[in-house]
Amino acid sequence: MALLTKVKLLNLFYSTSIQATNVVTERIMSIENIDERLSKGDPALVHEIAKVNLSNDKTRNNYSFATKYCAYHQPHLYPIYDSIVAQVFMRLFEKGLLPKYKYSRPTSEEQNIFTKKDFSEKLKDYSFFCYIYEYFKKEYDLVELTNRQIDSYLWGAFKIAGGNFRINELA
Repeated sequence: MALLTKVKLLNLFYSTSIQATNVVTERIMSIENIDERLSKGDPALVHEIAKVNLSNDKTRNNYSFATKYCAYHQPHLYPIYDSIVAQVFMRLFEKGLLPKYKYSRPTSEEQNIFTKKDFSEKLKDYSFFCYIYEYFKKEYDLVELTNRQIDSYLWGAFKIAGGNFRINELA
């Protein structure tokens, strides 16, 4: 499948709102050893795909799209970040049901005392997001499920229950 077609279909299917699909495609094509890095599950690749320089001298961060692109190629290595998964993790964080770290700017992550905003921003660090995702899978005994199954469940539960979705329903 041509790369531009793949980018457009992922954008359409996942509603990622990318308008500059040609620029995103060029960005992906410019990344060296992308296939090898995808096969190894390189988390830095997500951020490389995500950062796109636009013609108006602005940079756009297509983080959610980048996770979906990588997950399309290696679903067992790349969990998908989107607003629904972020909401679930934020609710777990607020209830104290995720690991806590001491938040000490800028170099220490021994124990967390993140603010809600800090935690939300930290989820946009793909390595941290993957760590929290794996913790979530283990904590809720979901390790036998694929990332795609978990994503589908969370997405469906949120779409059906909306604001009535309760974390304790996961247990």
